[in-house]
Amino acid sequence: MCLVCLWGRGHRSIIGGNAPSIYLKYLEENHNISTANLDGCIESHIIDIDALRADDFQAFFEQRKDSLVVKIEKAMKQYLA
Repeated sequence: MCLVCLWGRGHRSIIGGNAPSIYLKYLEENHNISTANLDGCIESHIIDIDALRADDFQAFFEQRKDSLVVKIEKAMKQYLA
């Protein structure tokens, strides 16, 4: 399942201005998607689902940054300073 498909133009109003804990619940309830499936889809994008669902933006951004740096380092076959 693709996040872009779920978060199309019609859902911008529920996502904009709402915390992830609210819009994730909305997606589950209104698109017949299980929590496990939605979590798996989000995690496949290197997103910490626990931080996202807890609305912990600081942890979300730190974990996301760290995960992306690791992927970049692997792709470049060198460590970033």
